[in-house]
Amino acid sequence: MPLRNYRADVDLTPTADGTTIRWHSTFDAAVPGTGWFWRWLLGRFIRDCVNGLAREAAGKPRT
Repeated sequence: MPLRNYRADVDLTPTADGTTIRWHSTFDAAVPGTGWFWRWLLGRFIRDCVNGLAREAAGKPRT
């Protein structure tokens, strides 16, 4: 991916109902004007990863 300075942190916080997952990332787009696209694409990817992680942790079947 044409990104620079990518950094992601995943925080898992125990709660009374389970665990809160917070995945946050920052980056600089290597190609000016494309940052919006990479935010959108990575946002979808991260959401799908977090949802899959939560499903697996809860022992729910994949859909």
